[in-house]
Amino acid sequence: MQLQLAPCWSLLSRLCGNILFESPEAAEFLRLSAGLPVLLSHCYADPELPLLREAGVYAVRNATKHSEKTRDAVRSILAERRVRDAAAGPLPTVDESALF
Repeated sequence: MQLQLAPCWSLLSRLCGNILFESPEAAEFLRLSAGLPVLLSHCYADPELPLLREAGVYAVRNATKHSEKTRDAVRSILAERRVRDAAAGPLPTVDESALF
């Protein structure tokens, strides 16, 4: 089931990026409806979904292009995430010999 849904995430992120392009109203709606954390959660590298990160970064770029309030909201979300990740402690190490 997940394999069938996988391409949808990239397409939905691309759709969001296209809607947000040159649309301060859409960016404002995204910020006010708490959609920024969802959009930011798609800005990571995934080997199974190689275009997801690019579509997410494009959408965030379009959302923040014309709005200082949205840029401040993104900075705040990322700062909160860094604090939360630091409080969680270091990531566990991966035994690479088991992977190859």
